Amino acid sequence: MIRRSQVNFLLDIHMPIALHLFLQTILPKIRVCSCLVFLIFNNCVFVRLYNLGNCNPRLMRSTLYMAPASNDLLKASQIPFAVACSPFAAFQEQEQQLPIIDLGPGGPVRCQRCKAYMCPFMEFQDVRFTFLNHFVLYVVFYYFREVGAPESAIRIGLATFDHAVHFFDLSSTQPSMMVIGDVSDMFVPIVDGLLLPYSQAVMGIRAVLAEIPHLFEHSKVTETMLGPVVQAGLDALQCADRAGKLFIFSTLLPTYDAPGKLKAKNDRNLLGTEKEKVIVCYYCKRSALVPQSDFYTKLGELCVKNAVTVDLFLFPNAFIDIATISQLSAVTGGSVYKYQYFMAEKDANRFLYDLEHNVSRQIAFDCMVRVRSSAGIRPVTFHGSFFMENSTDLEMSSIDEDKVYFIIAINFSLLLFALYYLQAFFVELKHDDKLSDPSAIIQCAVLFTSVSGQRRLRIINLCLPVSSDYNQLYRVADQGALTTLLLKIGIFFLLFMIENYLLYQFFSCMSLLFLI
Repeated sequence: MIRRSQVNFLLDIHMPIALHLFLQTILPKIRVCSCLVFLIFNNCVFVRLYNLGNCNPRLMRSTLYMAPASNDLLKASQIPFAVACSPFAAFQEQEQQLPIIDLGPGGPVRCQRCKAYMCPFMEFQDVRFTFLNHFVLYVVFYYFREVGAPESAIRIGLATFDHAVHFFDLSSTQPSMMVIGDVSDMFVPIVDGLLLPYSQAVMGIRAVLAEIPHLFEHSKVTETMLGPVVQAGLDALQCADRAGKLFIFSTLLPTYDAPGKLKAKNDRNLLGTEKEKVIVCYYCKRSALVPQSDFYTKLGELCVKNAVTVDLFLFPNAFIDIATISQLSAVTGGSVYKYQYFMAEKDANRFLYDLEHNVSRQIAFDCMVRVRSSAGIRPVTFHGSFFMENSTDLEMSSIDEDKVYFIIAINFSLLLFALYYLQAFFVELKHDDKLSDPSAIIQCAVLFTSVSGQRRLRIINLCLPVSSDYNQLYRVADQGALTTLLLKIGIFFLLFMIENYLLYQFFSCMSLLFLI
């Protein structure tokens, strides 16, 4: 049995490494209840956790495992209050897996006023079906794919591009190629044979992959494009009435005269130096660390509306302007892989591992996220890799198991904006009043489409005790989550050269370390 005094002793004497080793030794041998929020351990520690209301820490982590009772208390502590959430994180085999629950056509029971879902923290007031809502969710989890399905529902298509787009009909063992040269008015020339189940397309795929080196062996094209390629993939998925992913493999900056054309930036000798952030484009006079235009951002938003994610595999030997083209992945929730000066002998294994992991990992498509919190605090501002048509719903083309997809920042003295590379977003929650309830609850609901095509709902919740004790906040701080949050805030401010905020964050960090 883990005694709370043992954990607190290690925390009191500031021994995070000793605490980590202690938990790593003892936790795999026992079952730990999810309601024990005072237990703080890293994601690398194996835990046999069984669910009693609070979600697994792999799904949601807090920088503070006690909610400050007031704004003044949080300001005095100098600790940002945030929650890191990865709603589709993978579990180890020994851990309690997430069950599938069918609650009928009506779905989970909801509060008629705030639309929160039923949860273990709601209190029934009488024998009738009425309850007191403290605003959290009933824990409803789903797998990504159907158990016992006869075959995968995934369909596959192939296309190549340079200054034109080449589509392949995979319905026969000798695939035919159709070329679209008018890239200003892109369309899909074939529907039936373009996207097929793997069992039907495997022979065609092998034939195309074997033929591609010979088809373009004598090509003298030195320019390529990207915008029409994404549009072509988007149109293909729309014609098939499917959500999906676009895997784009590119080596050059898209300089061909087509939608999405980019221009090389000058002062390349400054790349990789301390002065890199001040490099400006000769033509548009913009910083090299920000997009040249909003073309790819708008194209990404169009992909989100149609539940299409874009993953970029880049193999550059020169400048490729990742700051601009990566907006496709940033907005849609995709990933960016870069293999500078690719050499098969050195980089092939890493590339194959990245591609295999990307294809095989769990994923949810056409996601809509809403963050709710208990009375007294509320989400007001969002920032990160997502698309919003209103002030409450966050839309993403996909969320996979690797994404720590968002962090809910709760800081009442300053609006915190941060960037988790290209994947995370922040939500600021402000106090409406002093927290009078004994607990504060944060809830994340994700409406998504599974790989099998079913529309499902995943709900995760975290209930934290409210504390008015100044010293308790430091006892229950999650150093890993806190460090990650501060790092991402600093990256965002550095990226956009907001020097005043950088200086503010520097002194805030100093104050935090001084108080600790």
